[in-house]
Parts: sequence; structure tokens; C-alpha cells
Amino acid sequence: MYLQQPNNPKPEMFKNVHNFLSQSECLMIKRIADTTEKWEGKVHGNDKEATKVNDVRKVDVYPFEDLALAEMIFETVKIYNDDYFRFDIAGIFDNLQLLHYKEGCHYDWHTDIGDGIYSNRKISASILLSDSCAGGEIVLKQGADRPVHMEVGDMVLFPSYVLHKITPITKGERWALVTWIQDIKPFR
Repeated sequence: MYLQQPNNPKPEMFKNVHNFLSQSECLMIKRIADTTEKWEGKVHGNDKEATKVNDVRKVDVYPFEDLALAEMIFETVKIYNDDYFRFDIAGIFDNLQLLHYKEGCHYDWHTDIGDGIYSNRKISASILLSDSCAGGEIVLKQGADRPVHMEVGDMVLFPSYVLHKITPITKGERWALVTWIQDIKPFR
């Protein structure tokens, strides 16, 4: 049976929120690395255990707790979700993560949605805190590879099921703050 396509627009692939944070706010967030213990970025496999896999992901991760910033991110995402994605969302349930990519660091193709606690992720948010590098571009895949041009302080939002990567850093370093907006239920 053939059904006519609904008239409502399809969700967008991503939204770049320009100037979400100021340069000075980005600098203050990066300073948290001076007083916070870092860990090496890992990936979750089929056995649900996080493992270090440098050919897939190489980055330093700093947990970052800032309820006011998390609330500001969520309130902004709610506004854009209504116009761009139209997902059921409830909040940010994980800590924010401060990511430091140095020369040679990268994160190969991946999605931010998975099993267990990762199944409720709906919208991924990445805020660029520095641009002193060559490489380090966020690239989304929707048919073709789509690099997202970002300036310091910009926040890119995209569905957590979208395949994406951070290209290898060939010179300098990239700092970003990431989080995931979730719901109490996964996609259905």
C-alpha cells in the first residue's frame, strides 16, 4: 500500500549555534584542566566495557561539573529542538566532558548512541573552546562527509545517531566541551 509523504518537514541534520560562549568563557572552562584529573578517551565495545583503542579514539577527557552551564546548554537546546529536531528530551543526565585533542589525537567515525545508559541520548552538543590547530574538524556523515565550520564559542547540535568524527590534529591543539541531551526513553 502506498501512503502519501506527510507535509511536515524532516528533522535537520545539525544546527550551529554561533557565539554560544564568549572567548573569555571558553578560556575559563579550559582552565579546569589545571585542577582536574584527566583520563584517556575510551570506546565501548560489544562487551559493554570501555577500552582504550588509539586507532579509533585518542583524546584526553576531563569530567566537568557545572550545573549552571549544563542548564544554559539544555535551555538553548530546547529552543532549537522545537525547530530543528523535534525529539522528546528531558535533560542532561551525564557530566559535561572537557576534551583536549593534541597533535596526533582524533576520534574516528562513531555515533553517540548505544546500549544501556547511552540508548537515551537524543542530541549531541559540542562547543569549540579553541581553534589553535590544523585538523581537528568535526565532520558529520549524511550521505556525504559534511565538515562543520565552527568558530571559538560556537556550539553544534546534531542527533546522537548521526555518524561523525574529529579529524586528526596535525598541528596545535583542539579544546571542546561536549554533552548529550537525553530523554527517559530511547528512540522508538
